[in-house]
Amino acid sequence: MLVWRVGGITEFVARDAHRSAEPHKLAHLGTVDTTLSATAALLRNITAQIDRAPQADAMLPAMRARLSAEQAATCVIDHAGRALGAAPLCRDDHFAHLLADLPVFIRQSHAERDQASLAQRVLEEEGFSWQL
Repeated sequence: MLVWRVGGITEFVARDAHRSAEPHKLAHLGTVDTTLSATAALLRNITAQIDRAPQADAMLPAMRARLSAEQAATCVIDHAGRALGAAPLCRDDHFAHLLADLPVFIRQSHAERDQASLAQRVLEEEGFSWQL
């Protein structure tokens, strides 16, 4: 449900930006695109990792995937609202419902508690050494 709602909101912003090609809307759409693309790449990477070693402990990658999806959805909410303003929330029932429902799905996470659990696991298992 989360992916469907994020996709619907993003498509709404993209259609609006395509119609007006206003730089402010395009900038917000660009931010959404980079965030969703990064999350999609992470999900593909984690899926491949789990497929290569299905018996391995997958808690750390699963936590990263869930928290990344939460951050991406939050980004979509923020940038959609900033790009479009209040008008579509008042005039488009479908869009308003998508935007109103998404925080409910996001809050199924435990927010900072989950972030802290992830950090603790990273300290224990990886020691905070990232390679880009």
